[in-house]
Amino acid sequence: MTGFDSLFNDHRSRPLIIAHRGAGHRGKDATAHENTIAAFEAAVAAGADGIEVDVRRTADGVLIIHHDLRFPGQRLSIPIMSHAEAKKAAGMLGFAVPTLEETVRFCSGRMLLDVELKEAGYEAEVLAACHTMMRKSRVVFTSFYPVVVAAIKSIAPEAKAGLLVGLRQAGKSLLRRGGRAPLALAQDCGADVIAPHWRLATASFCRRAHDAGLPVVVWTVDKGSLIGGLRRKNVGAIITNHPDRIIPA
Repeated sequence: MTGFDSLFNDHRSRPLIIAHRGAGHRGKDATAHENTIAAFEAAVAAGADGIEVDVRRTADGVLIIHHDLRFPGQRLSIPIMSHAEAKKAAGMLGFAVPTLEETVRFCSGRMLLDVELKEAGYEAEVLAACHTMMRKSRVVFTSFYPVVVAAIKSIAPEAKAGLLVGLRQAGKSLLRRGGRAPLALAQDCGADVIAPHWRLATASFCRRAHDAGLPVVVWTVDKGSLIGGLRRKNVGAIITNHPDRIIPA
């Protein structure tokens, strides 16, 4: 069974395909709500290698899977809601919010897991929840915040951790400089992987990342026409909302 160790194999047959928040979306056309068990099941059905999820901690210390700081229509943010309040808020919107523990149980022996930490401060709890998958290199921890990546590597040096790089953080000037600044940030915080928005994954960026020993994981890729170019750049994994559309042959 493939693990995230394949990211470090230059002779991999294809990139890993990771379903963004599971193969679920928002809106009236969604077949499954994002970051739910139903979305994770859809990712399995689509043939994805793994899922990417967002983790937040409630006021009473429960790690739940949800992207936004608040549930729609709610005044309170998740960090000051109890788990019971979070479940009620999700239920009123027509979906069930899973815990990280439930997500790990779903993925174990079945799928890879990419856990994005949305804030600093609960890295140890996330690592503890995922320890069984860590032993088999079946989980990677990512964040836009270098301090979170550094904390992950400090607590568990054996854990695989990646620095996310978005368009807002990078800016067009970094593209002209070949991505030196984000790569330096990734190295400084001890990241094993760098995960840029796909528009930042130029040939120069990917070459510099590989020269630095950093596999490249790109997000969020929803056009099949992009896959050939990304494969030529030897990206290690592709995060997508539509794994069924872009699974490489």
